[in-house]
Amino acid sequence: MGSLRAGTAAEAGLRPERLDVARGLLRRHVAAGRTPTLVAAVARHGVIAFQEAFGQQFPDGPPAAVDNIIPVASLTKAVTATLTMCLVEDGEVGVNSRVTDYLPELAAGDNDDVLVHHLLTHTHGWDDDVLLELTARRRTAGELKVLPPHGDVVRHYWLNPGWDAPRTYRAGELMCYGNYGYQLLGDIIERVSGVDIEEFARQRLFDPLGMSSTRFVLTDELRRRLAVRPPGIPYGPDQENSYSKNHFEQTCHAAAGLYSNALDMLAFGQMILDRGMRDGVRVLSPAAIDTMTSNRLDGIPAMIGGRRHAESGYGYGWVVRTYEAWRYFGGATVPIGSISHPGSGGTCIWIDPFHGLVGFCAEFVTEMSDDLEPLSWVENRFEDVIASAIVD
Repeated sequence: MGSLRAGTAAEAGLRPERLDVARGLLRRHVAAGRTPTLVAAVARHGVIAFQEAFGQQFPDGPPAAVDNIIPVASLTKAVTATLTMCLVEDGEVGVNSRVTDYLPELAAGDNDDVLVHHLLTHTHGWDDDVLLELTARRRTAGELKVLPPHGDVVRHYWLNPGWDAPRTYRAGELMCYGNYGYQLLGDIIERVSGVDIEEFARQRLFDPLGMSSTRFVLTDELRRRLAVRPPGIPYGPDQENSYSKNHFEQTCHAAAGLYSNALDMLAFGQMILDRGMRDGVRVLSPAAIDTMTSNRLDGIPAMIGGRRHAESGYGYGWVVRTYEAWRYFGGATVPIGSISHPGSGGTCIWIDPFHGLVGFCAEFVTEMSDDLEPLSWVENRFEDVIASAIVD
């Protein structure tokens, strides 16, 4: 279990004519100017039967390639959750332990009820928008405490002013999706493991899975393969929250700072699909994978991008598909109970355990709503075409 190789559609149990439809869909999407760059790959039963790239690597640059490095944004959360569960399996972190056991600075606020579980599920009660406004004021006023010797200085610079920040909700009351909780998880990983998250990820995940193109901090070789957004689109180099600017900050952002490529993302997804195993090497136990990929928030509502949803559908680092439809997210024919994670700016990985399928799609979206919905995204329709190719 856990192997991954290139092969034909027939070997993967996929209809080649439907993969041609998927290929045409992506090609037309780029030709119509909906995105400048698009990379996608799909594997079934461990066979990579679809890997395509369209558009350009960067403005006026070479054609996009499957091995281009992409800032995968919030797909990082699935990786950070996996690393957290490695420490859980080591007995070093308790999911039902208080966060203040690992981050005592949070005792400065009313945070005794926040568990590691709440960080993993975005039910900790902090609202990113409220918190960022508060911490910005504190940084502007120079209210910064002395930085500790551990961890990443840039990440701590953002975390530090919020240690005593009030929470908007009680722990477990509402899933309020954001980055702060996963940044805290990154800090926990570093303090407990004794190494930075880049090194811990390399030891426990990237090297065992052969993910040689995946890093929090880019090497010179990886930077040469980096796909870069043009100006004038969301997260482009002229935008305030530009991923292009972050390319050279060289900081480990545990919520949204990972760089990878399509085939590495398939390797990661295949490990999850195969319940923790890769080529005879076990990354996590089946029990841990089952815990991560099942809905931990049954009946708990969600607030995401300023829009309230009746059903959260979230495990530990993974969106778990429920019966509620989310505008622009997920294909309609992907089975209930499948898992996925999108990333701001146009990335998504999805895993259909019922049909043994892993898919990855990354494009540079050119239009987003005020609620961060990817208006120009093709990914949800791409999922449906791929689902139509499955041969039972």
